[in-house]
Amino acid sequence: MLDPRTLTVRLYQTGVAVLELAVALTAAGAGGCLAYSIPGVPSSWRGVGIGWFALVFAFGFTQLLDPLITSLRNLTHAPYPSTSTPVLNPNTEAKSVPDEDLLNTVSEAAKSGATYHAAAHAWKIDPAAAMLGTPAQWEGAGPGHARFPLIEGAHLNYRLLESGDHPVHQYTFATSSAETPVTSLGQVHDLLAEYVNRDQADAPAST
Repeated sequence: MLDPRTLTVRLYQTGVAVLELAVALTAAGAGGCLAYSIPGVPSSWRGVGIGWFALVFAFGFTQLLDPLITSLRNLTHAPYPSTSTPVLNPNTEAKSVPDEDLLNTVSEAAKSGATYHAAAHAWKIDPAAAMLGTPAQWEGAGPGHARFPLIEGAHLNYRLLESGDHPVHQYTFATSSAETPVTSLGQVHDLLAEYVNRDQADAPAST
């Protein structure tokens, strides 16, 4: 059963997708109506004109509103407070040298943040949030780094790569011998199947 936050995120993502589709359809309809109303166009060319104007209007409006749609999507990416990470008391007197407990707290907070980022940006390869959209399923491996276990010897890696004003959210399929960037669950499926088949082929035959 989905937890309330995951359900809310999925409903919100569905709403944004419906909004994006509605914008494209509305723009296409407006373009088609404009083409139909142009006087003097032969009937043999009117259908072509309607289709062309519809495509141009749909593409143009979706590109024009892309920053707004992207901003709406990003609203689901804000990290939620973790119940597993201790909260620092702002009234605690600062120490010149941090003790071990404080360092552990900061380390766990960084790992927790990585799991939330990994789940929040997983729509890039899992648009339906059917597999990768829950932070609890990810394992924090360090600041900006999380893992999603698949089978023994294979997992997904998430890394937050700082790149100027536009950080890169990278996902890779990793084994002990290789690490491959992935952009879809279909690619993950193919790499996993290849790894399983190779692993079975390398296993010694039973006698």
